[in-house]
Parts: sequence; C-alpha cells; structure tokens
Amino acid sequence: MVGTHLTALPTEIIIALFSSLQYTSDYASLGATCSTLRDISLTPYVKLHYMKRLLSPSRRRIEAATKEAWSEATYTEVCEFFVNAPIQPRYSDMNLLMQQIPTEYIVNYRYPSVASKRYILDLFRPWALEATFPNKITLPSNGAELVAQAGSVALQKGTSTISSRKIFYDATLLKDLPYDNASASFYCLIVSADIIVAVEDSSDLTMHTGRLLYKDQGMKTGLGLETFMTCHGKQERPNLPIVPTPKTSPSKADLWNLTINDVPPATKTIPYLLSSFEDCTLKTSIRKGNLHEGDRFECVVAYENEERCICVEFCGSDGQARGYLMLNEAGIEWH
Repeated sequence: MVGTHLTALPTEIIIALFSSLQYTSDYASLGATCSTLRDISLTPYVKLHYMKRLLSPSRRRIEAATKEAWSEATYTEVCEFFVNAPIQPRYSDMNLLMQQIPTEYIVNYRYPSVASKRYILDLFRPWALEATFPNKITLPSNGAELVAQAGSVALQKGTSTISSRKIFYDATLLKDLPYDNASASFYCLIVSADIIVAVEDSSDLTMHTGRLLYKDQGMKTGLGLETFMTCHGKQERPNLPIVPTPKTSPSKADLWNLTINDVPPATKTIPYLLSSFEDCTLKTSIRKGNLHEGDRFECVVAYENEERCICVEFCGSDGQARGYLMLNEAGIEWH
C-alpha cells in the first residue's frame, strides 16, 4: 500500500527519497515494496546518485588527507566502481568499503580512466605500514626464499567471503616476472593465499594475475597441494580465523558510522584456516611424520600459523595429525 502511494509522486521526488536513505538495506527495502519502485531502485542513474551522496563525506576526508582534489568525473567513476560491485555495503567510508571488494572484481573491472583506477587502488594505502631502515618489507616475511620486497604494506583481515590479503605498495619482484623483459618495479601487489595481482607502475596501471607457489621438501605446489596429493572427496575454503573472535559484533549503525580514523592499521596478520580436503592420497613421501606415497587420509587441512607459514596437516579418521608440511611462499605462476 505504501509503495502504491509513493508511485503517485513525481519521479524526481522518488529519486530524491531513495537518495536520502541512510542505509543500503533501507534502499533495498524501499525498492522491494512494489515492482515500480524496484525498477526505479535498479536504475543505474538512481543507484549512482545514491552512492555519490553516500560517499561524499568520505571523499572530503580523503581530499583533506591527501591534499589532492578529485574531479567530479573521477569521483563519479569511483562511485560507479562501488555501485557495480557484488557486495551489500556495510560501510559509508570508501576506505572501509574497499575491504569488502573481492580481489577478482578489482582485477576484472573495466576502469573508465587511469585516474579513477589509481584512486581506487590507493584506497588501501592509509593502512600501509612503511618499511624502516635497514629493515625491508618482504614476501615472505620470515626470511625464506624472497619473492618480492616493498616500501609499505597494508594488511587486511579476511571475511566470510574474502581471504585475508596484503597490499604491497612500491613493490619490486625479485623473481618470476609476469613476462620477458618486464620491469621488476610495480605500483602495487595484491596478495592473498591463492591469488596475486601485480599492477605495473606504468601509464595505464596494467594488471597481471597469477597464483603463489609454496615450497617444502624442495617441491613447489599451489594452495590445492596438487604436487603432494590427490583429493578424491570434497574440497572447501572455509576461510575461518583460528584466533578467538569477539562474541559480540558491532551493530549495523556502528559499522555504518565508522570512518578510517576509527580503525587503526593492522600490524600483523591473523592466522586463518584456508582449505580442507576429504579423502586424499599422497603422491610422494612426507618426511615430517614419515608418511609414504600411497598413504590415504580422511582429511587434510591447510592453515596459516603465527610464523606466517602455511601448515598442512594430514589427519586420520580420529582427526589427529599423522604428518605435516610447512609451506613458505617461493614463487609465482602467472596466468
């Protein structure tokens, strides 16, 4: 009934009503009241108009912090990036909202200009921890075979839909360049357990994607552990934090009103359960546990540990580990 009365209003007033709503959930609820309002709410112009109003305070904070004014055209393009993203926004701050964006979307999005692409990639930068002389920020960080080093790194914890990731700025690849004669210097690297994105420090910020390779016993493998075993059953990516999480979650209003100034940068990564595999057979022997080629295991789990290695445990039917691997980042395989 409410929707029917609203549709009698001029379209300009209906658009203004959508734009005035505080939460994206309210926007969706209003659009669900009747088919006419649903069609209006899904119109690109209305969605963009709402997003531009929503993110305007965040834009002003960024401009003040960077002392660089955005053109209206660039701001519109940045808002379009968020409008088209496959997310339900939980924040009204652009920097926080960026943490909801899947890495695959960042890679596959068709950026209308290099200016907006650069601004979007820089939305992680406020959390970046700077390298301190003589220490360097490296990948991996534990002194194993080095893949890359960088001037700064932002650490982002994982969510139920996004793996934890590291964003290295002013990065140098020390091995495995994406193509012959490629420059070793990159604007940034976006790194999670199963994907790496290298953004060229070039006029068009060209992106290259690949996957990290890990090493133990002198053998390299991807996160699927295909070098070491065959999985006959179900594979899952639970992406669950191993450390205890708070029992209470912030309210929708609390999250919505957060700004980047309320969220200090992470100084260390949180260990996550990355993958689980059911019914697996070893392709090779595993020294840690004296396991042999052909041994079969009920379950195999891969998780990050405090040393920032990936620990792989081979478990029997009782859930107890019979042997394990300790994997360090050791290279990149480009797609």
